[in-house]
Amino acid sequence: MSYSKSKPSNYVTKEQIERARNVDMVEFLERTEGFSVKKSGNGYRCDKHDSLFITNDRRGWYWNSRDEGGNNAIAFCMKIYGQSRLFEAFVRKNG
Repeated sequence: MSYSKSKPSNYVTKEQIERARNVDMVEFLERTEGFSVKKSGNGYRCDKHDSLFITNDRRGWYWNSRDEGGNNAIAFCMKIYGQSRLFEAFVRKNG
């Protein structure tokens, strides 16, 4: 009996994950969520959800009203949407 050594169709490379980790949250939210994000003090705020704060480095975020935060867009997808498969889709789209 022989086994295929091919990677599964949902395989994500380390390079894709690294690129996805470095996605600019401001651009991500504007492009994928349709949010308008403006500079506010030492970071950025979303016009539609004013309790969503993006850090000055444009990677970290904290959504005060949901008591959720993270250090990149992958964490945003995982925590806000709560779907592990979304991670793969995010990496493929943005990585």
